[in-house]
Amino acid sequence: MPSDTSLASSLQNASEPSIRRASYSDIPVLAALLGQSLNDDPLLQWIFQNNRQRERNVARDFARLMKPCMKNGGVVTTIGCKSV
Repeated sequence: MPSDTSLASSLQNASEPSIRRASYSDIPVLAALLGQSLNDDPLLQWIFQNNRQRERNVARDFARLMKPCMKNGGVVTTIGCKSV
């Protein structure tokens, strides 16, 4: 987890993507992003064998995992929620 100092430093450095701490309202977008990006992961393909439901199930599970992390400021995203 980045410190507030390193977070502020990253926000000031124009060569790096601008980052911020994620908010609870970001969870659906970030969970969907993770579900989409990990849809072809071999382990997740084995766990969630139904191709049509995998992305939705992975997103649901990541949303559940992010909520406790939010309490400690442990989820960071880019401006616009393009990455987690």
